[in-house]
Amino acid sequence: MKRRTWYRLIALVLVIVLSVFLFWIGKGHTLLLDNKEVKRDGQKLKPERLVQVIINDQEPVEVKSGMRKAAKDVVAGPWHSIKIEVLDREKNVIKTVEKKFSLGLDDMFVLSIPALLAEDAHWIETFEPPKRG
Repeated sequence: MKRRTWYRLIALVLVIVLSVFLFWIGKGHTLLLDNKEVKRDGQKLKPERLVQVIINDQEPVEVKSGMRKAAKDVVAGPWHSIKIEVLDREKNVIKTVEKKFSLGLDDMFVLSIPALLAEDAHWIETFEPPKRG
């Protein structure tokens, strides 16, 4: 092969690699914040009455016990941080938990707040919508 052909092939491979990388770091994800009772290893993890969730320093989202809410904005990229503040009746912070996490290529994830507060390893799961009959 000629030198020019090699340069074109190398340029093509670099463009493909760059495209895959940009897709990976720009992939958007919808996060569902779940503050419902969950059962793990035969143990029930109770939800907190009211929590405030902050993802990647975005606007806080309040989630009451027994509710599931979507995060305010879609998050982009594979690496994120979450901060959960447990609030009392006067909305004073009584407990704070911060964690860094990464996401795969799926579109939606469910974050179980009771499991995260209990430091359960499976606090984040891929969301699968119900199948239509």
